[in-house]
Amino acid sequence: MKTKEISQTLEQLRRQIAALDTGDVVTRQRLESLILELEKKLASPEDAQVHKDLATRLDEAVLQFEVSHPRLAAIVNDLIIKLESMGV
Repeated sequence: MKTKEISQTLEQLRRQIAALDTGDVVTRQRLESLILELEKKLASPEDAQVHKDLATRLDEAVLQFEVSHPRLAAIVNDLIIKLESMGV
C-alpha cells in the first residue's frame, strides 16, 4: 500500500515539475535527480548509505523550495513522511 502511495506522490511531484517555469532549469534538474535517486532507493532498499544520502537531499530540497516553490516543498515533505513510515 505504501509503495502505491509513494508512486502517487512521485506522480504528483512530476506534475508540479512539469508546471515549473521553463526558465527554472536548476530546480527542474534537481527534482528530477531526486526522483531518480528515490526510485533507485526503492529498488534496492537494503543500501543504507543511499538511504542516508537521499534523506539528506530530500530535507535540503524542502528547505530550498519552501519559499520559492511551496507546493513542491509540501510534496517532497510528504514523500519524506511516507518513506519514514515505511522504514526507508
